Amino acid sequence: HQATDAILLCSKVQKKSIAIRIAENMETDFTPEVEGWHQGPDGSWVCLIRSGFEVHHQYAIIFRVPPYHEALQVSKDVVLQLVDLDDETSSNFEVFTYISGNYDTNV
Repeated sequence: HQATDAILLCSKVQKKSIAIRIAENMETDFTPEVEGWHQGPDGSWVCLIRSGFEVHHQYAIIFRVPPYHEALQVSKDVVLQLVDLDDETSSNFEVFTYISGNYDTNV
């Protein structure tokens, strides 16, 4: 399975405090200290990407889409947003679709 790189266009951001949040449910809380997939208090999954991405001229973020936390039999919509870890603000979310069969959970 191939990993997928993504480009996220955004307003001016600073790499030092920004993270990318991918969640099954928009309301799922996350633990800022934990990178990668983990279950929120409501039982749904959330992924926090705190490193391994590039900020290009403060207006674009290039990152590798992390594999979904389990093998997918059907495509799955999740929400993706930027989070400022310093002040806990977040951007508007965008819907991202994981396509079944295209992501290896063992990457």
